[in-house]
Parts: sequence; C-alpha cells; structure tokens
Amino acid sequence: MSHYLRVLLCVPIGALIIVSLGCGGCGGLKKVNQPKEKMHSDSEKDKQVEIAQAKELSDNKAEMSQDSLQAQWYKENPHLVPFRLQRNVFGKDVSFEMDPAHRGGDAWKTVWSEYVDKDYFINRIIQFSPTVILYRRYPKELSKVFYFVDQAEKIEFLDDRRNSQKTIDIWANRPYQDVKHRRLTYHHFSSEGMEVIPYSKQDQGMKPTEYSLFTYVRSEGNYVIVNYELRSMETTKSFGIDETTSKIIGVKHTLHIYDLSGNLKYELKDLPSVDGAAVSNNGEYMLYTFGGLGLATTNNPFGTIEREGWALMRLKDQKLVYSEYTDDGKLAIQGGGASLDQDLLSVSYSTPNDKDGVYDYFVFFDDKTNLIYKKLWTHDEWSLLSKEWKTTQNKTWKYYLKKFQFQQISILEK
Repeated sequence: MSHYLRVLLCVPIGALIIVSLGCGGCGGLKKVNQPKEKMHSDSEKDKQVEIAQAKELSDNKAEMSQDSLQAQWYKENPHLVPFRLQRNVFGKDVSFEMDPAHRGGDAWKTVWSEYVDKDYFINRIIQFSPTVILYRRYPKELSKVFYFVDQAEKIEFLDDRRNSQKTIDIWANRPYQDVKHRRLTYHHFSSEGMEVIPYSKQDQGMKPTEYSLFTYVRSEGNYVIVNYELRSMETTKSFGIDETTSKIIGVKHTLHIYDLSGNLKYELKDLPSVDGAAVSNNGEYMLYTFGGLGLATTNNPFGTIEREGWALMRLKDQKLVYSEYTDDGKLAIQGGGASLDQDLLSVSYSTPNDKDGVYDYFVFFDDKTNLIYKKLWTHDEWSLLSKEWKTTQNKTWKYYLKKFQFQQISILEK
C-alpha cells in the first residue's frame, strides 16, 4: 500500500475516535466528512507527485539508456575511448583528458588551462588532433607591451600507443634568430599606431629598425604546420607625441611542416605571404591563402600588405603550380584560409558583385586526380545546392563537383 493511500485511510478513523470520546457516550459514533475543497486539493497533490515520479523514472531510464548506448559504442570502438595523460609542464604536474575523435583543423580543444600574472595571461594545453598536443604560455621573452595572452611554445607528438615520441620547441627552433644584428622580439607591439606600407608603394630607401616575429600553428590531416611570420618595421617618434609609430615595411614567412611523428618534412623559407595553409594527405601539395590590404594597429594587428589570393604549391620543389587573386580588384572576405575537407584541399571566399550582391566562390584540389575544381556560385545554384542537401542528405563534395559542373584545371603538365 502506498504512503499516500495510508494517509487517506488513517484520517477518517482518527476523526471518528476523537468525536466518540468528546460526546461522553451520548449517542454512538458520528461520521465526520472532510471538506470537499481539501479532498480535491489532496487529490491534485497526489496527481502532481505521481507525474513527478513518473517523469523522474523516465529521465533515469533515458539517462541509463544513453549511458548504455555510449558504453556499447565505446565497446565497439575502443580506439575512440577518451584517455588521460599526465605531464610536468609550467612548473607543475598536470592531468588532462584527450579525445581520440578530435580531428584537428580549426577546432582547437583546450584540455587544461590556468591564469597567471594577475589573472590576465594564460597557460594552456590544447589538443590539436588525436596525437598532437600544443603547449601555449606567457613567454619569458616579454620585453615590451605584449598583445596576446599566450603564445605557442611547444608541440608534442604521440605514437599509436599514446606514448610521447617527440617534442618540438617552437621558439628554440625559430628562424630569423639574428636579423642584421638587430633585436628580434616575439609577437609584441611598441606603439599605438602601426601603419602598413603596401608593396606597390614601398620606399626602397626605408630601413627597418625593429623586427617582430609572429607564430601560427595548425594541425590537420597528416601534417602539422608552424608558420613563422617576420615583420620588418621602421619605428619613428612623431613630433610632440610621446608614443612611437611603427611602419611595417616588409613581411616574409618561413614554414616548418612536420609529419605526425614529429619529423621535419619541409622547410619553406622566406615566402612573401602565407596565411591559412593545409597540406594534402599524400604530403605532396600545400594550398594556402595570402595577402590582404589593411591597416594594422595594436587593437587590430593583422594588417598585411598584398592583394588577397590563393595558391597551390608542389612541396618537393616549392613550385607554385597554380595561383590567382580572389578580390577581383575589390575587397574580398576570406573564408578562414585553406583547410582539408573530406580529403580535399579547399578554400572558399566571397566577393562583391555589382549586379547581385555577394557570391560564394569554392576551390577544391584532389591529390588523387591532380585536378583543381573551382566554381563561383550564383544565388540560384546555391538554393539548388541547399535543397539537394535537405532532400538527399548527401553532403559529399565529390558528388557535387560533378553535379554542378565545377571548372576543372589539371596540374599534371605544370
């Protein structure tokens, strides 16, 4: 018998006994009825309690079912079970969890972090891919105003058994360590204003007085790219103003490309401009974006000095097999640089059109066929593509490359 039923039965019996004693034996037992409002209230409470209990039971079953499904999935895919690692970094022992299903690219995953220096700067451990770990910290080389809260310091590569097989010190292995005997600083800004001098307007007589090094690290597919960007600056002091002004008069990049065992496969020296880059799965080609006119300041330090475009490089001889500008003489909006999408190197961007707003432009490279596919989408075609996605659930780009008749460019003869 439920607790609530026992309560309902006990109430009238208690009431009858109290009435019998109170009348002095004057006429037998009298039936005492509960007010109708109270009986209705108790009934509603019981109903609400039963509903709550049923919901809780249902939620528990759903949670147990979800846990069971997850446990079954991990049983069938043991290589994708999250695992924990312990490291001695940043002067302490730390523990963090790694996700084997995390595939890299732009989706950084912070697995451990702490605030340092008055809760402003950060030490972080980032999982790049199932076997690549990036350590970022507030650098010891700080000498002037520092813009970012942390910087890439080291990369660790794991083997298939999740043991550490190699660690690369990004700063110790940096290029440009001695540039014309002038001091090389690390990712800092010394002024409120930093002008950009486009290549077409540079004064060849300008001499750099300071250099600043930027580092970008990306892991996607079978390779890790460390992109070092050296900015040459002329620092001057304006009349009547305490702050100095730095003019960027030159930019060049050196790229270190590592395989997933931490082996340096390629070093690409002194490229004029390399932004977002990705390497094909076979390691033979690199697709990247470059350029972009803009003004750099301490609040927006990413101004560059060349027209926007994309290029495909053959890595063995560092030959550009194809490139083109993307802005068509106007300002283009880059789609975040090159990436590896469904085993295809890809880049996308938008460019204004005088007649019909903004169009989307997609570029793909298939390292198996050595074909570049590119297409400028009209709004009607984009609507058809969206409808196709919804009706067929087919989101494989190789299918749409044929269906929508992308332009094909063979690089075999280049």
